[in-house]
Amino acid sequence: MLPRMTIVVRDAVSDDAERLGLVHAEAWRIGYTSIFDPVFLSSVSDRLRTRWCALLQEQRVRESAVLVAVAGNEIQGFARFGPTGGGSYELSAFYVNPPWWGKGIASALMASTYQELRDAKATEARLWTLAAAGRARHFYEKTGWTRTPEHRTRDFGDGVARPLVRYRMVPCDAGSTNTASMGSR
Repeated sequence: MLPRMTIVVRDAVSDDAERLGLVHAEAWRIGYTSIFDPVFLSSVSDRLRTRWCALLQEQRVRESAVLVAVAGNEIQGFARFGPTGGGSYELSAFYVNPPWWGKGIASALMASTYQELRDAKATEARLWTLAAAGRARHFYEKTGWTRTPEHRTRDFGDGVARPLVRYRMVPCDAGSTNTASMGSR
């Protein structure tokens, strides 16, 4: 029997920027292979790798929460979310390092995100995701997010308008999922 893996979820600090960039870039590179052209995906991955140092200093990011999930002594995932007004929050980023997919990182990170939202007395949380991102959509639905009728398109810089779908979650309902007992802060 394998020993139980320890996953610690904590607030990001400026020293995490390089690893956040690596996780973000790899999640895009692997997770969106069937959605984006490989050349475009490579250029986006390169930009994502280097942008977190500046991002963590931006006012809008400092006003939001950035949680990191640490396993194997390295950051393996992160979530970024912040208030949009009236008790509503937006989950603007949620990524896990691909070699760690399916190993509990995302569940622990989502459980901590839910707890943060409950602690902030959020009345709802929303997110946008690519309609073609089946793995992400399945995870959101499995962890208590509900698809709304809202949709839009977005050009990520490659000249193609891709459909996005909207999800909503009520933090007080999130405890009914299995994620509530996972992870630690």
